[in-house]
Amino acid sequence: KGYTHQFWSWANWKNRWLMNVAQRLMGAARESNPNLKFGINLYYETVLNSSNAVAWFSQTFSEALGKNFDYYALMAYHRQTMKESNMEERKAIGLMAEVAGNAIQWVGDPSRVLMKIQIFDWKSSEVLPQKEVEEVVTGILNHGEVSLAFVPYMNQFPLQALKGRWATRN
Repeated sequence: KGYTHQFWSWANWKNRWLMNVAQRLMGAARESNPNLKFGINLYYETVLNSSNAVAWFSQTFSEALGKNFDYYALMAYHRQTMKESNMEERKAIGLMAEVAGNAIQWVGDPSRVLMKIQIFDWKSSEVLPQKEVEEVVTGILNHGEVSLAFVPYMNQFPLQALKGRWATRN
């Protein structure tokens, strides 16, 4: 609310500059190997609120799409969101599903969307319950067959128990 015109000019310039740097790096790397694939890591807010995304993180989904990344990785950290926004678990889980749905609509191809799922609570230093993580994954996959990454990878979380859990989806 209190951002000035100068701030918005600077934040938008920084967003364009960062995306242009990324595009130049991709181009240079592809000169050596044209088969390289690139992804960009984005905050979940980037697909929900472009004003907040550019103000807080100097990124917009539209600018990222214009640079033709191969993959778009979204930090779908529901527990972090709960704490930052004083949000109930159910609402945060629903928000992560909304992020997936919006990203799929923007990208147009679910296979190019990677949702990063939180499996560890950084504040309490606890591994999240499997049932909670399954609810996050189910909500996300209801929007399309995106790729999933579980963050951070750790032996304490039973990832093998999730294998094949959603394989019979239509």
